[in-house]
Amino acid sequence: MKKIILPILISLLLTSCGKSIEEEMFYDFINDRTIEAINMSIDDLDFKIVSLEKTGEILAKDSISDYSESIIVLSKSLNSSNDKIAKTLKDIKANNQEIKKAIKNKSIKSKINKSYGPLYQEKIDNLKEIIGLYEEQLKSEENISKELQSLLEKIKSRLDLFNNQPEKLLGSKYEVTYSMYMPDTKLTNTFKGLAFTNPDNTQFIGLTE
Repeated sequence: MKKIILPILISLLLTSCGKSIEEEMFYDFINDRTIEAINMSIDDLDFKIVSLEKTGEILAKDSISDYSESIIVLSKSLNSSNDKIAKTLKDIKANNQEIKKAIKNKSIKSKINKSYGPLYQEKIDNLKEIIGLYEEQLKSEENISKELQSLLEKIKSRLDLFNNQPEKLLGSKYEVTYSMYMPDTKLTNTFKGLAFTNPDNTQFIGLTE
């Protein structure tokens, strides 16, 4: 009987001394985030998990409202971005028309007085420079618009999935309390928040504090 009990006790002791699977997952999540943010491992920041407790699961139906709101916000941002593109294109067109007018006036007035030539040429050069700036602005605005459009399509697709499969498991949520030394303040702070896992519950993917 003693031979059976002893291995069990040793196993229990070893398990209690080490981190749980969830603690290892949270450790990896915070470590990756800290390395990315400040190029330091939490091994050097006296990181400690005070408590980590599962409080429930996240189903697709729980996110429908948030995703619907996100679509409204993104749609407004996309419309605003497209309005900016339209305005910039209008400004480029107006300045191109001014260049044509200046070239024409330079040709006509230079015949009357050659001193007009350099003045109109300076105006033409300035207009070209302005157009160049507008074109850079346009490129940036078009990239933003493309990113917003892509994100909007992904969220719409995700929302369709949630509406069709409202009971689909998206992950689990945990209440967490942890402490860590902060190099900027030289103090050890304690943080509380909600941590979220992937559907397989194999890694943490988000944290709100």
